[in-house]
Amino acid sequence: MNELADISEASKSVRRRPARRFRAELLLRIVLALSALLALGAAVYSFRTFEPFRNPIAYASHGESFYVVEKAGNTVLQLAIGDPGAPLELESARSIEPDEGPYYYMVRRLYQGRDGVVVHSYLYDKESKILVGYRFRIYRSLQEPPEELLTVFLTDQNGYPEIRYACDPAGRHYFVHDSAGYRCLWRMETGKVAALTFDRMPPDVQALGETNTDFSSWNGLSVGDDGHVYITSGADGLVNELSAEGLPIRKIGKVGFEEGCLLAPSELAFVSLGARAARLLTVASPGNRTWVQYAANGNVTRVLSPLKDGYAFPDAFVGPIYTVGSHRVPCAFDLANKTMMVIDRDYTTMSTYWVTHYGRSGLLVLLAAALSVIAIVLPRLRRFFRHLRFPFFLKLLLLFIPLLVASALVVGDWVKDDLSDDLLDEYVLRSASLAWAVANSLSLEELERIQAPEDRESKVYERVFRMLDRLVDTKNVDGAPKWILHKIHEGRFYYGINVWRGPIFEPFIVPRDRPMFFDVLQKKQPQSGIFTDDQGEWFSYLYPITNLVGEVIYVLELYRPTESLHRTYEEISQRVGAIIGVTVLAAVLLVLLFSYVFTRPLRLLAAATKRISAGEFDHQVRIRSRDELHDLSHSFNRMTLSLKKYTADLTRTTAANERYESELRFARDIQQELLPRQFPPYPGASSVEIFARMLPAREVGGDYYDFFLVDRDHMGALVADVAGKGAGAGLFMMRMRTLLRDNARGNLSAADTLKRVNQLMLPDNQSMMFTTMIYLICNLQTGRLVFCNAGHPPPLVLRKGSPEWLEAAPEEINPPLGIREAVGFKDRELTLAKGDSLILYTDGATEAVDSGDHLFGDQRLLECVKRQALSSNHEICDEIYRELALYQQGLEQFDDITMLFLKYLG
Repeated sequence: MNELADISEASKSVRRRPARRFRAELLLRIVLALSALLALGAAVYSFRTFEPFRNPIAYASHGESFYVVEKAGNTVLQLAIGDPGAPLELESARSIEPDEGPYYYMVRRLYQGRDGVVVHSYLYDKESKILVGYRFRIYRSLQEPPEELLTVFLTDQNGYPEIRYACDPAGRHYFVHDSAGYRCLWRMETGKVAALTFDRMPPDVQALGETNTDFSSWNGLSVGDDGHVYITSGADGLVNELSAEGLPIRKIGKVGFEEGCLLAPSELAFVSLGARAARLLTVASPGNRTWVQYAANGNVTRVLSPLKDGYAFPDAFVGPIYTVGSHRVPCAFDLANKTMMVIDRDYTTMSTYWVTHYGRSGLLVLLAAALSVIAIVLPRLRRFFRHLRFPFFLKLLLLFIPLLVASALVVGDWVKDDLSDDLLDEYVLRSASLAWAVANSLSLEELERIQAPEDRESKVYERVFRMLDRLVDTKNVDGAPKWILHKIHEGRFYYGINVWRGPIFEPFIVPRDRPMFFDVLQKKQPQSGIFTDDQGEWFSYLYPITNLVGEVIYVLELYRPTESLHRTYEEISQRVGAIIGVTVLAAVLLVLLFSYVFTRPLRLLAAATKRISAGEFDHQVRIRSRDELHDLSHSFNRMTLSLKKYTADLTRTTAANERYESELRFARDIQQELLPRQFPPYPGASSVEIFARMLPAREVGGDYYDFFLVDRDHMGALVADVAGKGAGAGLFMMRMRTLLRDNARGNLSAADTLKRVNQLMLPDNQSMMFTTMIYLICNLQTGRLVFCNAGHPPPLVLRKGSPEWLEAAPEEINPPLGIREAVGFKDRELTLAKGDSLILYTDGATEAVDSGDHLFGDQRLLECVKRQALSSNHEICDEIYRELALYQQGLEQFDDITMLFLKYLG
């Protein structure tokens, strides 16, 4: 029974495996399908998104597009402005001005040109990170390569002059600069290209205008329709009108804090602020946060004051105004608050723009399609990967390369973070020492005397500037920070005294995302940090200077661009990338070498395995390495010798088994020959129809059936089941057959016949085998049956198409043959009417099992006979065996199955 239980449990496990695989595969398909739906949903959801302006530093307009420069990667956004109130739409984006040779470029300004957008870039030396010049290029579109216009290289005597650009209606190019000792205005004819230094002027560049002094400061440039040149001056705070040849004509405007006055004027342009309005000179006055528009006679015609007219932010950066789009909407861009400003009644702001992500959505759609295809072909993929061979070399690469790359990246990030912290700490310490020295060198009395815009040209201003310029020597000391001594007026920052000698009341707009500027006023303690503005990203150290009553009247700012820090990051990243590349290459070579060295013994073992599988058992593997592989080779050689011996033994055993199987087949043939196989058996017994079949579970079975004539009027028939199976049971059955036939001749008592057989079996039954049997004697004339059941399953009686069991009373039950000697076997009688049948069978029929270990059972046998009740014995037998085969579903037959059908014909 334990053996049967093990077989049953093993069969259940085999059947459960496909079910588990099916469930796992179904679950994986569901996950893949859901992932595909998520990817598709993400593609639809992210196809169009609103993106904010991140770090805008410049803007301009050309045609119907508006251009904004994001500092990261010198990225230019080309935006479309639709109907009034419609959001901005990104038309294209491009990273411009890449590194070239020994220089890297940073875009600082954009200008509106006749043929496109003029890009103004600062040139920096890659090694020293020092500003070495400026470059102007024309971009007709973001899809076309730029056209060179002007490149200016600086010398030590020039300092860091500011340069502005404009063009006239004829396409001639104008540049204004404030380098001391040189004429302030340059002019180039259209189509010309030049490169210059201030002391070497090429013939294609004409120098015009007045000669700059140390106090010259030109903040904006524009050319009118009449060819006159207009320049805003930071020195006198007015607009200077020049002729086309650079000769002074007049000064426009008035300096002051009042409405309509100019305070630190910057950009200017001729703009129409209405559908039918004339194009008038419009000047940005950042100090007053206004735009002032002048008529041709120089009188103020209109003042635009966003802070007074409902602007959404508490402070504003006012720059050039452009008319954009098909509706010619006047617009500006507040670089401090990172928002576009529409010059209308409410000063509408737009801080975001629509972006259509064709590439990203396309990739997500492709991902969804790929996941769907994988879900569909998953069974094939599973079979493919099941048979896919992964070399040892590839496995090592997949294991070690990601670890090496991840380790290098982690170390690189750690080095960058550590270096950043050290560099920032050094900046703070050096800036703190320098700021303390400067603050203690300045005269509070002189600082308080600088109160008006015109004080920029006073002797007090000059003394303060000279002292600051001497203490913070940016020209002769490498790594010295730039400086601004901010003027604080009514709680607002102004540029005050600065390294470029700009206007005192040029506003320094402080957005709310720079808390250190507010903290230095409130806490009156030095502050430091990193912030971004329209010129880029900076590290600043702020030192407050207070008057006698404790009010902060100036803030000294020492600042330096973080480009040096970012360049250091990039260099470290490049070095880390190079290290990763070299490390990966070295790792690949080492893994390849290691794989060859390590797998060579394995390849020898694999080759030896093939030779041994071909029968070369004398082949030996020789591995000289002093490690586990050497031990493995010794074990392999010992296994080969054992295999050789085992093969020889197996050959002998196989030969013996073949002889044994041959003998079993011979015994089976003999056993089958002993079973009656002729139906009908006796011509003289025409009153009965008999049919029988035995299906052994092995070559030789322990079941048997028999029928014979007891005398002229009586026929004996039986079905027996010897305990056990195989050759032993078959031999025992043949002995039983001989004894029964010898004692049945002329004996009309079935019980007496079995009693005699039992007595003859017991003395020589040392193996204690026993037999269940049902033996009957049929009167061929009357249909009367005399039978004896020795421990066998009860027969079935089929009367008038209705089968029923022929059960025995308790006192009529007889034990099997071969167990006890003193046994009183008892006869039972039964008379078959014409057409009645008696069915004898062994328990192999009712105890057959299906895949769920459920028995076929007596009831199924009864119903099977009932369904075929009107058929012949042969047909009933065939149907029973067919249903048994279907029930077992291809499982191995566990027991012999024998059936005998006796029908009385009358």
